[in-house]
Order: sequence, then structure tokens, then C-alpha cells
Amino acid sequence: MMKMKALNIFFAVLSCMLVFSGVYAQTEEAVMLTSVKTETPVSRMVWNETGTVLTLVSKDSVQNIAVSSPSESESYNLGEKSYMFITVSEAGVVAALSDDWKTIYIYDPESPEKDMKTITPGFNLLSVSVSKDGSRILADSAEKIRTLVYDAADGSLVYDLDGFETAAPVYDSSLSADGKACLWHSRGTFALQNTEDSSFGKTISLWDFASSYELSPDNSTLAVGIINNDYENGTVIFFDPLTGEEKGRTILGKTSPYEVSYSDDGSVLWAADAETVYCIDPKTFELEAQVTLAGGENRTSRIAASPDGKSAAVLLNNGDLLLVSK
Repeated sequence: MMKMKALNIFFAVLSCMLVFSGVYAQTEEAVMLTSVKTETPVSRMVWNETGTVLTLVSKDSVQNIAVSSPSESESYNLGEKSYMFITVSEAGVVAALSDDWKTIYIYDPESPEKDMKTITPGFNLLSVSVSKDGSRILADSAEKIRTLVYDAADGSLVYDLDGFETAAPVYDSSLSADGKACLWHSRGTFALQNTEDSSFGKTISLWDFASSYELSPDNSTLAVGIINNDYENGTVIFFDPLTGEEKGRTILGKTSPYEVSYSDDGSVLWAADAETVYCIDPKTFELEAQVTLAGGENRTSRIAASPDGKSAAVLLNNGDLLLVSK
């Protein structure tokens, strides 16, 4: 793997504050961090455990951005292989699905290419994800409702999971933060499966597509962003993934909440639509902050809650990377 300083990430942290609307919290600010340039759109953005580095991945690149000094950020070239997509964990472990849809390459950007590992489940893959700590790789089968969980260190098979029932195609599955559960997703249907004994919580079925979702770090709450057909009630709904019962909801108005992100301690949920970022208390379901960052041709593209939940990184489609604090 070739590691090189990113020459195209210019701008140091700017002292100017961006104009925003919707005053809910006592202090709110949006600071421009840098401008990110990639050949393909950024598909995933995560913080490291200490909240000092943001990792952005696209189909062909990985960038580590030091929040305190974006000019010192690094870009990684993963070689000349072609990928369908690349994903990354908060621990920095990178997994890339080859364009043959059968091979997963595991990288550690701090290690040389010779340490790259390869996983070949033996069937076509639908999606790939990495556990929060980087220790597990999850591979979804595109051929039947089945997902395999591998040890990222040695590539050995840890769990072989199935049993999820749905009339619609399975869109993806993902591991919980502690690796003890697998969350299945199909259209507007979700089910949480215990990885140890393969038991399921009650299936959660919504009336339409889920535009976004995330399981809380302690596995106690599933946050789902959804809209109705007239776009009048963009909502984040909070469910108990074991009983399937609704805990509460936050109405955002005429919008489509297509990104949600929990803080590491689960105390804050950040959400985003095309123009606005929202900060929600997942215990009271109250909206704590609402900051409009985009408009016109600019749109929010990705959002990632900081580990302590006090801020969120927001990427716009023009490449501007912002830090929003409450």
C-alpha cells in the first residue's frame, strides 16, 4: 500500500462562523474545517475513538483528516485493484469489496501492503461492513438471506447467521458496536439477531422505506429516519429492537432525514436532511439544535457524530467539511 500526504487538502481551520438558522441550544456554531476532493463521492465518514481524526472513504480512496490540523491530513492509495465500495471502522480498519463481488480485502492504513488480508466467502456478496472496533468483518450474501462474520485479524469464520424473514430483498446487515448482535434491514423492516445463540428480537415493520437508521451503542434503541408520502412529517422514530415497541419520536417537519449518527455513549443522536443538521436527545426525543448549513446547489452529503456527541462532522456535496457544535 502506498501512503502519501494529501496534497489537495488545503484549508486550515477557519475562524469564521457560518450563518445558520433555528436556535434551540444555548451555544451553536459551524466551523469550516477543510475542502475534500475525491474522484468518487464519499460513502462513509467516521471519527476515531478519541475524536481527533475523521476518516472518509469513497470507492477509490481513504483519507484521514486531523481535525485540529487538516493541512496535515493523509490520503491512502489502496493499490490498483478495482472496488465496488470501501468501508471503514472507527478503529481505522478498512474493508474493500472487489468488483468481482466475491473478494473482501482488509487493510490497516498504518501497515504495509504485505499485511493485507483477503476473505473469499465463496458466493456473491451484497454488502460488507466492519465492526466498530475493527475486529469483525460482516459479509452479506447476495444469493440468499445469510450473513457471515469473520475475524478481521486472521480471516477465520466466527458466525454463520440466517433466519431473517422478509418478503422484500434484504438490503444489508450490520454488527452492533459490541459485536453481540446483527441488525438486519429490508426496505422498512428490521430485526435484531443475537450472534451467540441466533435468537431474534421482534420484527419491526414500518409503512414505507427507512431513509436512515442506526442502532444505539448499547443495543437498546433503534433510531429510524422515515418520511410519509406527502413529505409533511419527516420523523426519527425510536424503537426497542427486542420488543419492537416504539419508545418515542422526533418530528422534523417537511423534510427527509436520510442520515442519523449516535455518539459513542448514546447520549446524542445527530440527523441530517439535504440542508439542515439536527441534534436530538434520544432519551427525551426532544430536538436540542437545528442548524441550516446548505441551500441552492449545495446539499449535506454525510454526517458523523463525534464520540462525545458535542459536535458533528458534516460533509457537503461540494466537498466542504464542517464541524457543527451545540
